[in-house]
Amino acid sequence: MAAPTGPAPLPPPVLVEPADAAPPTADPAPTPATPPLVTAFLTVVKPAQYVDPVVDRILRHRDTADALVDLFKDLAQVHDAFGKAVAKTLQKHAPDDDGGVLAPPITTLRTLLHHNAAHATAVTAALAAQAERVKMAAHVDAWRDLKAAQKRVGKVAQNLELAETKVEAVAKKKLNAKKVDKANEKLATARGAWEAECRASFPVRFRPWLQGERDQMTDGCD
Repeated sequence: MAAPTGPAPLPPPVLVEPADAAPPTADPAPTPATPPLVTAFLTVVKPAQYVDPVVDRILRHRDTADALVDLFKDLAQVHDAFGKAVAKTLQKHAPDDDGGVLAPPITTLRTLLHHNAAHATAVTAALAAQAERVKMAAHVDAWRDLKAAQKRVGKVAQNLELAETKVEAVAKKKLNAKKVDKANEKLATARGAWEAECRASFPVRFRPWLQGERDQMTDGCD
């Protein structure tokens, strides 16, 4: 006698979307309201779009230390805001059923987000300290450049003094007009080089540092 057979296996379940559900779109239309920072970070394809504008800013102004300091401050604000937003979101949303099938992945996700939030908020202090180091290094470089500029201006000033001396010597000898004109041309060239070197060596960003001694160092430039 044949053994009784069990019931036929059930077919695999088929997921059917509700009829009134809107079909998913690849590129949803942007909403006028700005989403929270944490939502934007978790949904956008390229989160770097929040940092790229800051990087572009420093690349446009990489010759100034203040812009680099602003870069660190902006990055610190982004990390701090993101970390706080994630932590706040995790406090509001908890798994409804700790023993359900979704509890393990939800717990793993919450652990990962907590780690990321703590790391993001910790970056703020590190960036602030780095900004101070860059600021101090920039001051040292600026003063080094200033000393080099003083040396270059001094050489040009010597050329100007030599040209003035030659003009005085030619004027005393009362030579012909051609030699006088030639000496005056050399004097004008030397004076032009002096003024150009002054303006190149002491740009506007150095003026506040040199306010007390500007007249002595850039005499004849203005």
